[in-house]
Amino acid sequence: MKTERSKLIKKLDTLCSEYVRRSGSKNWIAECYTCWKKDNRKNLQNAHFISRACLWLRRSLENCRVWCYRCNVMLSWNYIEYTRRMIDEIWIDKVDELRSEKHKIHKVGVVELREKIEYFTNLLKEWDTEKQ
Repeated sequence: MKTERSKLIKKLDTLCSEYVRRSGSKNWIAECYTCWKKDNRKNLQNAHFISRACLWLRRSLENCRVWCYRCNVMLSWNYIEYTRRMIDEIWIDKVDELRSEKHKIHKVGVVELREKIEYFTNLLKEWDTEKQ
């Protein structure tokens, strides 16, 4: 039996993934962050620089990018190229900050999950409004 917290985590993951893939697309087409393959955003994935196991960075927009299945799964994150692109995009200091954040202990509670769900729901509504 799933707990309320686990249901909220699943819902939040879905909303965050949808937002990352939408915000990285134009006319439903998005580009893989590491290999530049273009595809329908529904065929691409929300990939994480710092692993999804780190719950407090799992939905950080600084940590998430659009990836194709090949780079994310078959190439085991294509991590070297991802790291290079992240450094070019957000600078080494921010990459180092993300890497150090993963070692901090932070319990993500139900209230915080609900707040994040509301945040991503609003981002998606804004995105829909702007794109229509």
